[in-house]
Amino acid sequence: MKKINTSIKALTSQYKQISSLDENEKFCDTLFLPNDSSVFSTNQIYKDRNPQTPQSFFPIEQTFLISQFSCLPKDNKYYWQRLSDLNIDYNILKNPGAEALFNDIIPGEIGNCYFTSALKFLSEVPKRIFDIFIDPNKNNRGYFIVQCYINGLQCKIIVDDYFPYLNDALTFCRLNQRTLNVWPLVNRSYEDTISGCISDAFEFLTPCPIKKYYHDIQYDNLFSKICKAIDEGFIVCCDIHSTNDNILLRKLGVISNHAYNILGHGEIRDSKGKCYNLLKIFNPFHITTWIGNWSPDSSIWTNEYKKHLNYDPDKEKNVYWIEMSDYLKFYTTTYICYLHDNYYYKGQKINIGGINDIFTCAKITINTKSANNSAKNLSMNLQAKKSKRSSVSSTNSYFIINFKTKRLQMNYKNKDNYEYLFVNITIFRKEGDKLRFIDSVCGKDERMFIPIHNIHSGEY
Repeated sequence: MKKINTSIKALTSQYKQISSLDENEKFCDTLFLPNDSSVFSTNQIYKDRNPQTPQSFFPIEQTFLISQFSCLPKDNKYYWQRLSDLNIDYNILKNPGAEALFNDIIPGEIGNCYFTSALKFLSEVPKRIFDIFIDPNKNNRGYFIVQCYINGLQCKIIVDDYFPYLNDALTFCRLNQRTLNVWPLVNRSYEDTISGCISDAFEFLTPCPIKKYYHDIQYDNLFSKICKAIDEGFIVCCDIHSTNDNILLRKLGVISNHAYNILGHGEIRDSKGKCYNLLKIFNPFHITTWIGNWSPDSSIWTNEYKKHLNYDPDKEKNVYWIEMSDYLKFYTTTYICYLHDNYYYKGQKINIGGINDIFTCAKITINTKSANNSAKNLSMNLQAKKSKRSSVSSTNSYFIINFKTKRLQMNYKNKDNYEYLFVNITIFRKEGDKLRFIDSVCGKDERMFIPIHNIHSGEY
């Protein structure tokens, strides 16, 4: 089936069509049609794959994530239904509690648990989910408007309430996961959402700076960095990326290509004086659990240790502790999402020149005295929050540079070899006729940032 020639610009401007709808008319998404063109990918990498079968190591009732397909079976017969036509009340504001939202997010039979996991982690603070939806009370009109971020720019995307069914059941998600229909729309199909890392989801759902730590690289005091981020209330998560069936991981109860949340940290010192640095891991979708050292049934635990960490394995489901050395050995990546509530965000597109250009300069004028808009005339992204320890004339801020999303470049332009350039970002502040160096960062990633504490008004 021919794929609709969708562009990012068309996606982000389509929501304006609702103003032309008649009072009783329902919105129909012309960019994401309720047929197979919105299920299957046109990307050759999916055409060359064979659907994976469930791993036999786990009990059959626990295989729904293990069996998530690397591509979709082409002989599946999907059909679409509007939720509004089924008289289903799915207004998220009617049951807004954190537990209700958290339990409402259930993955379907497609390999995008990185996205559903991100939604679960966000739902621990319900406002973060509510902020995604614009005017959710109007979903009887057959559409949702979602606020998201594409290439770092804040945008609104409208999607209708047609969902694919298979064998009389919603197939790729469960009820109340409206954002899951937006993610396939942006990626061009459900199949194009298969496989990813949790930072893909956070960069789409939030403007927050994200720091990635790859465990095959030695970092100084990574345990301390994780502890500090948790204590400051940021989202810390991890995953295991593997293209192979890792038998050892499965025997230890750990799933590759799956996202986990790090809830806490602790230290245990045994009778011989040896210190163990421990992390508290949460598996958002209970399939299996870690069975190595410090697992819920490990013989290492004593009542004293459990009391010290305030840990009751009978009450804390889907939760286990792991020693830092095992964490670095079996997990591949740590993500720290510096998501602040009540932050001001402002972004603007800039052109950085060609591949042979050495320098690109952008002027940023910041006015921290504005109560409702702490950044004006930006030429790149900035998050800023009034500091509790300083006057209104200074804020804690982030300068954020977002490059074109690799995932979308692959899905829209079939650029499977798309890579980010290694860049250096340097911030200066203009003081009279001189420039004062503030900070710099270098690397190659989709979202790079520089935190600036107590930033002041002026030109940067």
